[in-house]
Amino acid sequence: MLINTSKQPRKNYQGRSFKNQDLTNQDFSFADIRGADFTGANLTGAKFNYALAGLTKFQVIRLFIIGAILFATAGIAAVLAVDVPVRFLLPKLWKPNYLSSAVFIIIQLVNIGLLVITIRKGIAETIKYFYYLVCLMILIFPLLAQLGRREEKTQALFNFFGISEVPDSIVWLFGKLRVFRGGNVIRNVNYWFNGNTDMNPVIETVVTLIISIAAIFVLISTLSLAVVLAEFIAKKWLANIGIGISGTLTTFMAGNLARNRDHYYEDNMSYLWMGAVIAAYLSLIIILIAQHLAKKILAEDEKNLFLLRLAVGIGTLGGTCFKNANLTDADFSNAILKSTNFRFANATRTFWRQTKYLKFARVEATILVDIKVRELLITGDGRNKQYIGAELKGANLMSADFSDANLKLANLSESSMQYACLDYANLTEVSAIGTNFTSAQMTETCIDSWNIDNTTILDFVESKCVYLLEREKEGRNHKERRPSSGDFQPGDFTKLFQEVLNTVDLIFRNGVDAKAFMSSFQQVQGENQDIPMRIRGMENKGDGVVVITIDVPPETEKEKIHQQFLQFYDKNLRVLEEKYQRELQETKRQINQNIQESERTTQIELAEIKKQNARSEEQKNYMMSLVEQIFQKSSSANYLVTLNFEGGNFTTGFPVIRANIWSDCHPLPTSFTGNLPPNLKIPQLYQDWGKKYKQLRECYRNLGFLPRIKMKEEQTTNFSKKDIEKKAQKIILEIRELEKKWRSLINYWLNEPSFNKIEKELRTKFNISDKVRIIIQSEENLIQHIPWHLWNFCSDYKSAETAIGLPEANRMEKLNTAREKIRILAIFGDDKGINVEADRKYLSSFSREAEIVSLVKPSRQELDERLWDEKGWDILCFSGHSYSAKDGSTGYFDLGNQTTITIEELENALVTTIRKGLKLAIFNSCDGLGLARQLARLHIPAIIVMREEVPDVVAQKFLQDFLELFASGKSLYISVREAREKLQVIEDKFPGASWLPVICQNSAEIPSSWEKFNPP
Repeated sequence: MLINTSKQPRKNYQGRSFKNQDLTNQDFSFADIRGADFTGANLTGAKFNYALAGLTKFQVIRLFIIGAILFATAGIAAVLAVDVPVRFLLPKLWKPNYLSSAVFIIIQLVNIGLLVITIRKGIAETIKYFYYLVCLMILIFPLLAQLGRREEKTQALFNFFGISEVPDSIVWLFGKLRVFRGGNVIRNVNYWFNGNTDMNPVIETVVTLIISIAAIFVLISTLSLAVVLAEFIAKKWLANIGIGISGTLTTFMAGNLARNRDHYYEDNMSYLWMGAVIAAYLSLIIILIAQHLAKKILAEDEKNLFLLRLAVGIGTLGGTCFKNANLTDADFSNAILKSTNFRFANATRTFWRQTKYLKFARVEATILVDIKVRELLITGDGRNKQYIGAELKGANLMSADFSDANLKLANLSESSMQYACLDYANLTEVSAIGTNFTSAQMTETCIDSWNIDNTTILDFVESKCVYLLEREKEGRNHKERRPSSGDFQPGDFTKLFQEVLNTVDLIFRNGVDAKAFMSSFQQVQGENQDIPMRIRGMENKGDGVVVITIDVPPETEKEKIHQQFLQFYDKNLRVLEEKYQRELQETKRQINQNIQESERTTQIELAEIKKQNARSEEQKNYMMSLVEQIFQKSSSANYLVTLNFEGGNFTTGFPVIRANIWSDCHPLPTSFTGNLPPNLKIPQLYQDWGKKYKQLRECYRNLGFLPRIKMKEEQTTNFSKKDIEKKAQKIILEIRELEKKWRSLINYWLNEPSFNKIEKELRTKFNISDKVRIIIQSEENLIQHIPWHLWNFCSDYKSAETAIGLPEANRMEKLNTAREKIRILAIFGDDKGINVEADRKYLSSFSREAEIVSLVKPSRQELDERLWDEKGWDILCFSGHSYSAKDGSTGYFDLGNQTTITIEELENALVTTIRKGLKLAIFNSCDGLGLARQLARLHIPAIIVMREEVPDVVAQKFLQDFLELFASGKSLYISVREAREKLQVIEDKFPGASWLPVICQNSAEIPSSWEKFNPP
């Protein structure tokens, strides 16, 4: 996102066609894209910061002509709305006719009333009233026409009903009603249009009213359209000029037409001038009222929005078009988007901050249709505002301010709320499926019944406390505060709700029947044998409300499990109650048969008490069973899983894969086997992936981003830096596509039934919160390079991490070596093209609990001497250049001064330091699996290496994040996983950075923690 507002030269893409092209991550910042066609284009991640969209100059001239025609039409309509009633009035002015004057006034009041109704109710409501009026006339006219008769027919009609004498007034009235017959109506309308004054005044009044009303509707429509189109061209000043000219000409024309209405009234000029003044005055009033309505429409009056949309539809013809384009994650910040077509575009997480004239763009079928939502997306300011039920699906609200906002029932699914301020906000019943809340602020936020799942990202949310229940009356102080006292510590919020994501909550309003519950739970397990589920806990909420929580995997269809359970529970509860009542009735029957009348009541009461006690005892036993299940796995356990690929390869398949599971509480493992079929796509994908990385390395080499691998001297490229950056971006996109293939290909392969049974067994053994170390053991070199963290199992179990199993697993007898502090030997090798100084500075100030000794470009003898140190070392850390042989059997690391050595060359010294307590070696350098294989033969407990070549920036960030997490008390595996996942933030430039670090574990050793390193 650009924040630079300085003037920059615009790239000219006017009128260019990019229809259906793949323009992913292309940069159109500061570009002139007026008239450009992006219909159906893939613009995922594209940048349009400060871009100029809209109409070309030729199209603006065309729009100006259309606006001028509309202003002229509006003026003519205003003249008609006044002149037609004046035509009805003036012929009568020479002889005063109060009825005609009243009709004239009524017609004008109707006209003005229509305008006022349109302003207050909207044009749609006004058309509805006009429609009612027309329908009424259609009903009344035929009825009146049927009543209209000649004198003799009227007399005959009354005679038929036995009335011999018909009043003259009735005969006269029936005769007058003949004017409503079809022929008479047509004749009178023809007289009106030909200027013949010899016509029926009723028909004349009706025709005048209809024409005048029609003129008012034309005036409203054309003037509103003209004002909006004038805003398209040159803002308000052109609209004001158009209205001024239109009003002046209308006033002049209306007055002039009235004054020249009838030449034979020259002797009554005073009446004509009076009519002219009235006409001019009324036309001016109508124009001014219509202008006010047009301004309301321009201000997006919701009652007349369709007129604005019609004007926008006209104004966007020929403008920049993004119709049906994919704008996912595109950036339009500060862009000018007048006369732009976004209809049916995929605007998921599109960034609209500080865009201009977006209301003059077509946005049908996008969330921008909602005016309030559009303003929020543009300004990012939602403080103290109401967004109840708002449709914000896929909205990009990064850094938006929602403090004290009400988002109850809003749809935030798939939206980006990164760094948003949600302090004191009401998120009751919001849908947040797939929403990214990374680094959002959520202090005192109410999250009552919000809908989240495993796709919701809650990383690094900053919160002191939240509320789980909303008060009936709106207010900050909601109910059920978490934590109940004190504040969340960093990370607590994320941990709390990540656990909630993997549970089904069962709510019982009138207590819980333990026997019915246990039976129902077993039935649900039987119906879903492939879904591991465990009872997590039970909570008494008071007033008979009990909540029982069940652990399920993240991908589980929780609604289905919930419905199944409630159905089984209701059925079992009815069966138990019926059984209890039958047994009680049987006991009463036996008492009635065998006991005398005087003793029956007492015996029945005793039988009921005995039966109730037996039922209570049964409930107590089942409740104890339920509690035992809850506390059996109430805390997370530690597990070790080894997946041993016993022979095979990707060409022939892996015939035997043995899975062993060790738990902390039992010395012997459980074991089961599976197999995997051949898969040649994985080696091919790895080759393609490696080629692209090699190309990216070449680009970064020329840009100065060197990896921690020894580079060969190559000819310097003649391409410009801009060309190289463009090529690098293209390669990054290609690598990302390959990364998507990695995830789908690995999981498709591992979902084979012959291996999937292993995964199902693992899921039945573990709670979602259990800490699981998974060690992959295989002689196949490529197995060690596969990104195993993409396996769905590892994605679902947040405390699981994979490691590469070293080929030899054995424990070495340790010497008792006393150390006052944790000792770290930091070796800094050849620094050509990289910055190992950053690692050195960080380590030097890392921890007071550790004694850190640095060796900068040591000779082989100097390093060997340090390894023989009498006190020994806890951690060995190398930063510099390294690489492995193609078969992965041997690794090399560069000490500098043209000294490259292998592990074997330091074997005796390394064996000694391992015996003295070396527990962890970190090679923060490239392609370290060869080094790990060599160290494995020396039986070192654990090694951390990089699978592939690692950029300098990635290596620095990983080392710092890992050591901070490890020293904070987290386990080795969790520390590596979290530090690895934190690398994702720089994957825009270094794709796959989070895939590189891997643990190489000696399965005969238990990984040590920082606390175990630290001597007492």
